[in-house]
Amino acid sequence: MIVTDPKQLEFFQGISRLRIIRAHGANAIAVAMGLNRLSRATRSAIAAALPVDSISRLVFGNECPAFSVGRDKNPVLPARALEITVFRQDLALERTALAVARALGRHGGDVRLVSVADAFRLAKSQDFDLLLLRPLVWPASSAALVWASDSPYNQIGYSNPKVDAALRGGDWARALQELREDPPVAFICTPERLAVVDSRVKNPQVGPYGYLETLPDWEISE
Repeated sequence: MIVTDPKQLEFFQGISRLRIIRAHGANAIAVAMGLNRLSRATRSAIAAALPVDSISRLVFGNECPAFSVGRDKNPVLPARALEITVFRQDLALERTALAVARALGRHGGDVRLVSVADAFRLAKSQDFDLLLLRPLVWPASSAALVWASDSPYNQIGYSNPKVDAALRGGDWARALQELREDPPVAFICTPERLAVVDSRVKNPQVGPYGYLETLPDWEISE
């Protein structure tokens, strides 16, 4: 059974016939910041203001390792409240949106629910304040797919020559550092991929991409 909500795990803990397996997450929880509405300085201030550890624990418990970020105790945020947009039918993102609004205090505005199609349209147009997304972050080389200026998978139209140069050189660490200097998103955490299987399976593993990629290698104890 694939577990999409970490809070479901409590229903399976302590059941001897079941075991929980975990794997590194491929997609992060992130807050995209509208490039057309928010300056680089404002985006950096928002990213520095968000208490990602607290948001991660509040929404996911211990099942979503938070990103390491430098906090700013006195970030200069916009005077107006920032509208937070999230697409419907993703409860984890909806909870994260509410947690972000709470964390921003008077700078956090209304949470607006939209369809997936509208969310992608907004991402492309950059006509939003904050937008909850799940960008690909693993393996590290996936950054070339998501953030390169000429990538068809760069859904928010982000363009940064320094990021492009780092990606062309395969320097993923430098690319991520350049992203932090000119942030298109504020990364919150990367949810673990979770599944529950029969305890008789001796060597269950979640596949590196698809959950059941490793299924042919599973062995059942007699």
